[in-house]
Amino acid sequence: VGIAQWVSDPRGLSDIPEIAFQVRDDWQKEGLGSYLFRRLIDIAKMRGIKKLKADVLADNKGMNAIFKKSGVPYVHRSDFGVYTYTFNLEDTNERTVPTTR
Repeated sequence: VGIAQWVSDPRGLSDIPEIAFQVRDDWQKEGLGSYLFRRLIDIAKMRGIKKLKADVLADNKGMNAIFKKSGVPYVHRSDFGVYTYTFNLEDTNERTVPTTR
């Protein structure tokens, strides 16, 4: 249904892991992308990661909306139709994913 991951640069050229996730078309607009993003943030924070980044096509309205509405502080730049977001995890609340009972 969906997958999320981050990749660190094995060459050490960047100290900011890059995140990516994908949700099956028939499951989009159900909140799964937002959940996966918040879960990545929580796991990264538990591992001491201070920043994450993501490259998103400018016309990918769903992903851009998830990032903008997430409440996670970010800076972004646009280059040739691609937005590069850099998220600052040090400025987020303790947990971003609600616990389940």
